[in-house]
Amino acid sequence: MCMQKRKLRDVKEELNVVHVSRRERLVSRFSSKGNQIKWRSGDKFVKLNCLGYENIAETLVSWFLHFTNIKEEDYVDYFSCMIYEDGKRLGIGCYSYDFVKEYEEITIKDLLNAGLRSFSISYDDLREFLIDEIKLDIKNYIDRILCVDSIVRNDDRHFDNISFLYKDGVYKPAPIFDNGSSCMSDTFSYPFEVDFDINYSSIQAKPFRADFKSQIGYVDRLIVDYDGFINSIQFDAQESIRALEVIKRGLAEMEGISWERS
Repeated sequence: MCMQKRKLRDVKEELNVVHVSRRERLVSRFSSKGNQIKWRSGDKFVKLNCLGYENIAETLVSWFLHFTNIKEEDYVDYFSCMIYEDGKRLGIGCYSYDFVKEYEEITIKDLLNAGLRSFSISYDDLREFLIDEIKLDIKNYIDRILCVDSIVRNDDRHFDNISFLYKDGVYKPAPIFDNGSSCMSDTFSYPFEVDFDINYSSIQAKPFRADFKSQIGYVDRLIVDYDGFINSIQFDAQESIRALEVIKRGLAEMEGISWERS
């Protein structure tokens, strides 16, 4: 658990600038949210906002994870940026540093496809399948992801953004990544004109069940430095304030279920 001394603030006035090339664009993975434009440029993964304030969700969630007992190497840090492609400004997005490096990234979707298995698979069946296929028990890894998602209300966790890193015949879990659909960042599905409580109550979980609590079975709860996290935030922008409110609501609802205080 990392003790942060600085505060997370709105960054619209001081965005990092990231330059990419069209030839560095990545083939988009499936998502119910549509195709987000992404690049792999040098040592960075870069992605453009698609449906709202995904950059805020990514940076806030990775900031939140600093205040949990998840090791820093087990999640991806994101940073907001202004993206230029071949000199043309495209808009706001975020970037992370390359966590794949010399490994090959293989998603659960890839493994299910190779094994001719349905994507409508239960938690227990998936766990058994992966033990057979890659000799890895994913319980702790998946439980950790489900706990985080239940707090930040990620409504687009799917088998294409749960991955493993493969090298020399050995698989290991990838760090937790792709949290941009958290915090009601999709302003088409969760418009600002609609009451917060109505929007919040309509968020559905994935990939196993639609209810966040029912996805959480017997898990090792996250340990969260609640006060440290809350006191580290200084937001003024409407989008940032709403994103933080989602996490605060998730923490209140899921305390004792998916997390406990340090």
